Amino acid sequence: MIRMLFIVSAVCILSNCATSSSGDKLTQIDVDKLPIHCSKEVPTGSHLPITVCRSKEQIERERELARRLIKKTKID
Repeated sequence: MIRMLFIVSAVCILSNCATSSSGDKLTQIDVDKLPIHCSKEVPTGSHLPITVCRSKEQIERERELARRLIKKTKID
């Protein structure tokens, strides 16, 4: 009986996690249209690579922020 209760509880919890919130505006079609680039990166202090996926807009924004930071900290 306890085992059955545990299984039913686990299924209820997992099914709740699998549902998306009503505020989620991206549908599967929208996600498929986004140009995503995934790459393996090794975080600082680790030897284990992780997969990081970013959109083209995110990559460009990060490059621009890096350029601004380098330009701002450049010593003449």
